[in-house]
Amino acid sequence: MTWAKQKEWAAWAQHEFGQADLGDLRRTARLVHIATVRAERPSAALPEGIDDPAALKGLYRFMENDCIERQAVLSRHYAATAERCAREAVVLAVQDTTEVDYTHHPATEGLGLLGDERHRGFLLHSTLAITPDRAPLGLLDQQVI
Repeated sequence: MTWAKQKEWAAWAQHEFGQADLGDLRRTARLVHIATVRAERPSAALPEGIDDPAALKGLYRFMENDCIERQAVLSRHYAATAERCAREAVVLAVQDTTEVDYTHHPATEGLGLLGDERHRGFLLHSTLAITPDRAPLGLLDQQVI
C-alpha cells in the first residue's frame, strides 16, 4: 500500500468517525485508527489485517468496552452518509437481513433462535444507500434484531 493511499484512508476515517462522541477522545482516536486499518484491508480477518499485535489487542479491547455504544459509533457514519446522499439526485435504499450464526460459540450470551432450536445468533438488518450506478454511499440504518 502506498503512503498516499494510506493518507487517503486516514482522511476518510477521520471524516467518518472523527466526531464520534464515545465519551473519551482516546476512544474516538482509536476508532479512527481502527477504521483506517480496516479500510486498507477490508476483507482480511482481524489478525491478518492488523499486523501489529498491540494494535490488534487495542481493537479487541475497544470492541469489548462496555462504555462504547454501537449507536455512538454508527451515528457519525450515518451523518456522513446523509451528506453524501444530499449531493445525489437519486439514492436507492437497499435493505438486507443477515443471520449472524453464533451456534459454535456457546459461551456467548443473549442470543436468539435462528430458524430452529439448534442454531443461535441474531439478525442484522442493514439499509445501505447506493447510487443508481451502484456506488455505495454508506449505511442509512442498521438494526440488531
